Amino acid sequence: MKNFEVYDSFSEGSIDPDKWFLLEVPVNEDEGRRYEEPGARVTVADGTVEIDIPRFETFHNTVQMFDSGKHAYFSVRTFPLPASGIATFSVEMAARNHGGTPDDVRDAFAAFNVVDLGSGLVFDAVSTSRRIYALHERLEVHGVSNGDTFTHIVEAPLVGLSTGAGQFHNYSIVMDCTSSTVSWYCDGKRVYSVENMEAFPAGVKIGFGIFTLHPIVSGKSKSRRGQGMLGRWRRFRYAIA
Repeated sequence: MKNFEVYDSFSEGSIDPDKWFLLEVPVNEDEGRRYEEPGARVTVADGTVEIDIPRFETFHNTVQMFDSGKHAYFSVRTFPLPASGIATFSVEMAARNHGGTPDDVRDAFAAFNVVDLGSGLVFDAVSTSRRIYALHERLEVHGVSNGDTFTHIVEAPLVGLSTGAGQFHNYSIVMDCTSSTVSWYCDGKRVYSVENMEAFPAGVKIGFGIFTLHPIVSGKSKSRRGQGMLGRWRRFRYAIA
């Protein structure tokens, strides 16, 4: 039995700036890209945080990660990972698409993020109104060449998972530091695992947000199609042993 601790109970009625910050990634030495939609409605009530974006407005024509990230909060705290042992990060999450195609994860999704900003390694649980996925990614951050980046998104059709618009599920990212293995779970069912990773984080942040995954084509963003997304998150917990 894991002894979980609560990172944020969202009992204060607003996002606590001592626990969360809007993600901002440097574009160059003088400029940063903030993951913030101007039309987003962010509310906190009854232990749940909600991001509601009726229609996406932000985009970027050249950098994929700036185009895909629409609105995201990351934890102020970095969770150190032990040299050996297991770290588990857990949340309950629900998603509802506004327009677009709920069966196409590229249009919009809600995500629970477990991220090493230094190495660009990303381990996300992802949901639309109809689909549940694991997302494994390495972003092109400082020190990571374009040839080392990747984005893999995986569905497990045979494990018996189903969802609907606004339906909560429990998601867990389990990091076995001894074997350099990361596993994604939804409602206790394993969706995906990556074993014996050559690069393994020394510490991670958790986060939540709304994203798209349409590739930039010929210098033009394709992420805005009149669609939007609503995500809800609650019960942010972790156990490290």
